[in-house]
Amino acid sequence: MLNELGMPLIFGAVAFIVGWILSKFVGSFRSKDAAIDTPNEHRHIRSLEASLRVAQKKADEMSEQFESTCVDFSALKEEHERLESEVEERETALTDAQKAIRDEAAKVRELRRELTTRAEAKIRAEAKAKEAETELSVLHAGSSAMQDEVDRLAAEHENLTSKLHAATGTFAHPMDETADDDPDRSSEEFLPDC
Repeated sequence: MLNELGMPLIFGAVAFIVGWILSKFVGSFRSKDAAIDTPNEHRHIRSLEASLRVAQKKADEMSEQFESTCVDFSALKEEHERLESEVEERETALTDAQKAIRDEAAKVRELRRELTTRAEAKIRAEAKAKEAETELSVLHAGSSAMQDEVDRLAAEHENLTSKLHAATGTFAHPMDETADDDPDRSSEEFLPDC
């Protein structure tokens, strides 16, 4: 827009300056109408012509400078628009990255919660297994102790029975008969129910 308005303004200004100088130049001739040319007039005309050339040269330089400024402005404007689009793209990418980070953080928190829950469940299960193992070992120890006691009692019973047989002769006890009737009967059957 500046380029569209600037060029006609500069050319108009140059044309105005040239017209003014020419009108002064022509006006100086008319006022003297038929006067004889004097050396002062020739010097004045030459100075006006020199001023005109200087003014035209300055106008041309300003026109070229204006055109180069317009080209520089257009390049800067394009660069500015490119940088603005890059900034918008980066802001969009930053917003997307922040959203992705928030989503990933939420997933990590959920995963951490789930892992904590699983770890707690595993620890509870291990504690229950340990407790059950301890109970089993206690029961096994108790069972072994009871078995030892039953074996001791059976041996003592056997010993007392043999002593009794030796003392009384061939007397048979009714318990001995039932024991002889079922030789496969284990000593565990004598244990009371726990």
